[in-house]
Amino acid sequence: MSMSDTSRLIKESRRIVDASNDVNLNSGTLLNMILEIVTGIDSTMRRMETSMEKRLDDLKQDFLTVSARVRTLENQASDVNKKLSDCETSCQGVSNLFDQVSGQVKT
Repeated sequence: MSMSDTSRLIKESRRIVDASNDVNLNSGTLLNMILEIVTGIDSTMRRMETSMEKRLDDLKQDFLTVSARVRTLENQASDVNKKLSDCETSCQGVSNLFDQVSGQVKT
């Protein structure tokens, strides 16, 4: 509900209350005027609910997309860590072999 809508409803409510005090309105007329205000509030609330539901659906979809991307990045990071560990193991093996060859050449 925008500020102008709220302001309009407050002014309309005040007008009805003032009119009921100034003029001798019958209860049916007064109830109809109040019903118009309540109907306006209900209509505005329904529009707000519809808008909020759409926004929440959009946020949910965005969250699912981000979540899927994070999972993909986690899997890729895990693969990189495994490959790095394999490279370290391989380099250590080459280093050990070099040390053995170097030791045999010196003797």
